[in-house]
Amino acid sequence: MLTVQKSKITKMNKYLLLAAFMISGTAFCQIGINTQNPKTTLDVHAKRETSGSITDPNQFNGIQPPRLTREELTTNTAIYSGDQKGVLIYITNTSGGNSLGQRIKIDATGYYYFDGTIWQKLSSRNTTVNQYTIGTIKSSVRATDHNGWYLMDGRSISTLAANAQTASITLGITANIPNATDRVLKSKSETETFGTTGGSNSLTIAQDNLPSFTMNGNIVSGITNSAGAHDHAPNVGNSLLTTSSGQPFAPQYTAGGGAWGSTGTGGTAASGAHTHTVSATAEAIDLGGSGNMLNNRSAYLVVNTFIYLGE
Repeated sequence: MLTVQKSKITKMNKYLLLAAFMISGTAFCQIGINTQNPKTTLDVHAKRETSGSITDPNQFNGIQPPRLTREELTTNTAIYSGDQKGVLIYITNTSGGNSLGQRIKIDATGYYYFDGTIWQKLSSRNTTVNQYTIGTIKSSVRATDHNGWYLMDGRSISTLAANAQTASITLGITANIPNATDRVLKSKSETETFGTTGGSNSLTIAQDNLPSFTMNGNIVSGITNSAGAHDHAPNVGNSLLTTSSGQPFAPQYTAGGGAWGSTGTGGTAASGAHTHTVSATAEAIDLGGSGNMLNNRSAYLVVNTFIYLGE
């Protein structure tokens, strides 16, 4: 077992330490730094006094993995494989290089680990692996694409990053991202196709939408032209049609002739053979409407809809 306790190592000691590590690799199973009782293959402790307190409160404790820029990782010609699975690095800058091949998800500074195929990002949330699933949908007040989330605005998938295009195709999106602009989300039925749109924000009531209800009325019948000898008692008349605004059309009898809002035959004392001719103009009834459609939109908060296609 090798225990390293010195914080400063001279050039000569570096060679001795390297030799000790090489020997210990074959002679011992565990290595401890600042501890004589390592509990794992490599057990690193903070430098402490015998009492257990840290010797120098200003010293920098911790372990740093290799730090490099994406450009440096791009320039590196080494091809990582399963032998390097689990390797950890820290990317300090992504302004250079590219996110192609094994670097497809390197788009921001932070920790990355090699999963045997590509470099995966460690989430900033407690440094746990990003667990978002391809195809996950979310609402956000963000305005543009970010961290593998793509705005569902109907654009062609050919405009997306290569990995996002691949992810889209695996979801069945082969031409355009579904357009969620000005729409709410609806769960798919058995017969519907994912990503299709439908519905409307307004309603138009047609006759078929009205209730199935019949308003019963009286039937008007009679003779308006009558020949032959007859007479009329004074001040007696007949009203055939009520036409006043807001009143339904219905027969009405009234004394004195000329009933309000109606067509009347009038009263007369004439006798002998004669005829009566009835004529009138029905008054139009204005319902006061303007033909506007009904709006079916509930109260809402404006957000954007994104789909996760990978970083």
